[in-house]
Amino acid sequence: MKCYIPQDLIKILIGPDGTANILTELPIEDIPKKGIAYVRFKTDEGEYASQMDKFWDYFTNTWLLKYNPDTWNVHGCSSDENCEIINRTNNPLE
Repeated sequence: MKCYIPQDLIKILIGPDGTANILTELPIEDIPKKGIAYVRFKTDEGEYASQMDKFWDYFTNTWLLKYNPDTWNVHGCSSDENCEIINRTNNPLE
């Protein structure tokens, strides 16, 4: 699937202060409806809404259905719990 999404919109989504980052912290049951709707609202997709529909279909099919959100969602983890977080990048500072 190819769809053009401009760099400035990608930065809003997944940059250091990216709105999509909130999805990792929400209760898993809130991600499909409330979480994605919130991110879409904050992103102001404008003329790229149809391309973003494709992206969110991909996100839902891949990161909510194919892979268990328990593997990337940290909601419920706290320092009091035994919640193992594994570094998933090649940069140990991230």
